[in-house]
Amino acid sequence: MATALLSPTAKQQFLLDDGTPAAGAKLFTYAANSTTPQATYMNRAGTVANTNPIILDARGEAIMYLTPGVVYDYHLYTADDVLIYTREDIIADAGDADAIAFLQDGSGAVVRSIQSRLLDTVSVKDFGAEGDGVTDDTLAITNALDFCNTGNARTLFFPPGTYCISTNILIQRPLSLKGSGAGYPGYVGTLAQTVGTTIKWTGASYAGAMFNFNNIDYGSVGIEDITIDADSLADYTLLIDNVVGWYSKNLICRNYRFVGLTLRATGAAGPYGGKTMSFSTFINTTLQSGVTTAKAGLWLTGNTGQGNACHVAFYSTNIQHGGASHGIYLGGCDNISMHMTMINGAPGTTGYGVYVDPTEMTSFPIGNSFYHLQSMRGWYQPASTGVEPAHIYHYSTDNGQPLPITNGTNLFYITDRMQMCGVRSISRGSVPGQGSNLIHDFTIPSGTANYTVTLPNTELDANYMILLSAKGSGVLPPHNISNKTTTSYRVDMTPAAATDVPCDALMIRY
Repeated sequence: MATALLSPTAKQQFLLDDGTPAAGAKLFTYAANSTTPQATYMNRAGTVANTNPIILDARGEAIMYLTPGVVYDYHLYTADDVLIYTREDIIADAGDADAIAFLQDGSGAVVRSIQSRLLDTVSVKDFGAEGDGVTDDTLAITNALDFCNTGNARTLFFPPGTYCISTNILIQRPLSLKGSGAGYPGYVGTLAQTVGTTIKWTGASYAGAMFNFNNIDYGSVGIEDITIDADSLADYTLLIDNVVGWYSKNLICRNYRFVGLTLRATGAAGPYGGKTMSFSTFINTTLQSGVTTAKAGLWLTGNTGQGNACHVAFYSTNIQHGGASHGIYLGGCDNISMHMTMINGAPGTTGYGVYVDPTEMTSFPIGNSFYHLQSMRGWYQPASTGVEPAHIYHYSTDNGQPLPITNGTNLFYITDRMQMCGVRSISRGSVPGQGSNLIHDFTIPSGTANYTVTLPNTELDANYMILLSAKGSGVLPPHNISNKTTTSYRVDMTPAAATDVPCDALMIRY
């Protein structure tokens, strides 16, 4: 049997000051804070109105139904028209949410029903999700998503709890999943404290992704304040494929067997006719897995003739990896901007913090930027990398991180000690002003006070500045840059170079 409810008052009774029934008294009902008569009714349908005033019977009673959502004032008089009392702001409550009024504080607020107010937020618990870490909530979550996808809401709320799913969830409409805070991550494979909202895989071993956001062109789409836990059973926690306009904050992906977060583009044509996973933002992202055979925590990928991940910004990213897995797999991507990235390898890790793969797409990766990168397992790119995959501004070296391994391929980075490093000259083509002058190197011979550097390509004009840095243990005397032309510039040193000085040069055009 359902929980029993208290019976409502069948008839409203009014009393005099001495507690005796107000027999024959007159009850005037007005609209709130006015003397405008407001009708009450003798039946629930509201078709038979009471007189106004209502003349109370010998027991001081009357049958009164009020209009839902309407605020009343009561003025009670004796039969001889002597005021007994007034009561203000009386709101109808017929026992259901549609009939219970809600009025927000503040000037200009309007009366709404509680039902209307509650519909402002759609929760997975509205559809039966338990979030107890035991019950399979897949069907409840799917039903909630179906409800949202019909245009009823653009945000689905997950109250605190652990929600178990056993089949993958595909989302193909603009929709945000909002939790109550992701769990606090500990070391690889652990979670120091389970709080907030976790969505956990409890199904059989699965080679796909727990969540797949696919083919969404602009819109409110993303995840906030949620931990997604593959429990070492699903290969991917989150796959974002051909989505434009993603936004996430406080996202944790953990215990994945292959990749934690994958950005790619293989779906239908995007808004510009191509296929991209682009114009997206990730804030405070944690990717962690102790599975030693995983590919990477973050995979930025693409395919020739299809599409790629591009124009995406990451702010505060923490990646923990182990075994042969990499922290970031930099594949067929471009214009990825990473701000404050920390990559930790567990003891015995053989994978790299960042691994560059130039084989996924022709001429990619290219044009990516890292601002403050700390990678305990360094950076690796093979000799086949033909274009500059990234620029690194502040590559941390003070905590034992190895310098990047490039096998002679193109990479420009500035360390935390403001050392500028360039490997070979970067070549973007032979167009003046866009050539291979951005980074170039040369050696100033011993005893030289004025050394002319010939630019690899002709510039459009001489509007550029040159920053020099000595390589290795070389010492560069105090110097100035002079005689800038479209084809060369001169390094003037005082005193002259005491020994041969190998130099890296950075050109900044203005």
